[in-house]
Amino acid sequence: MDVWNDLQEQRRHQERLEFEHQEEGKRLQFQTEQEQKRLEFERRLESKKAIRDWLMLVITLAAVGAAFWTGYEGYRSRLDAIAATQLDQRPFLTASLSGVTVQPDLQDSLFIIETKLTSFGRTPAVHVI
Repeated sequence: MDVWNDLQEQRRHQERLEFEHQEEGKRLQFQTEQEQKRLEFERRLESKKAIRDWLMLVITLAAVGAAFWTGYEGYRSRLDAIAATQLDQRPFLTASLSGVTVQPDLQDSLFIIETKLTSFGRTPAVHVI
């Protein structure tokens, strides 16, 4: 009987080893599948991150370009406003001939020309002459 019991014990031990071996194989297969899924997930995540980074770069460059363009437009508008203001505020002078007098007795000149200067516009013409 001892031999019979030993054989049964060896058979049970062999079955337990086979079962543990199968379970270990299943566990390793599961771990391998999980690792592959994790790697695939990380690869997709990295590709999406790369796309997101490029998109962010394009949007940032567009925003910088828009900011520079807005600044340039403001600068040009300011220059145009200054030019328009200067044109609108500049003084105008007219010179009209009042008369010409001939005087032959003067040594330096024979004619005396009388002119009349008139200033008009939004600002006075000072220190012109």
